[in-house]
Amino acid sequence: MALEINEIEGVLTLTGTVSNTHVQELLNFISIVVETEDKVILNLCGLTEGKELLMGRLNEMKRTIADDKMLLFYGAKTENVSLLFQQINNPIYPNRLAA
Repeated sequence: MALEINEIEGVLTLTGTVSNTHVQELLNFISIVVETEDKVILNLCGLTEGKELLMGRLNEMKRTIADDKMLLFYGAKTENVSLLFQQINNPIYPNRLAA
C-alpha cells in the first residue's frame, strides 16, 4: 500500500507504508510544513511499515526546529493499544471506563 497523507481537523494523518527510500522525501515535506505552520501534529497510527524509522528521524528533526515552532507526532503499536484496552476493561480496575 502506498503512503497516503490526509489533513483531518488540523492533524496530518499518515496511512500506508513508508519505504526506506522515501523517508527523506517525507521528512523534506514535513520540514516545509513546519516552516509554514507554527504547530504541526502528525498521526502515525495508520502506518503499517516504516513507523519506527520515521519516528526516530522525526525525533532528530524535533531537536533542530526553531523554538517558536512545534512538531508533535504520535503512533501506537497494536500490542500497546490492545494492552491498554485490556487494562481499561479489567473488572478489577476500580476507575475503569468502558471502551
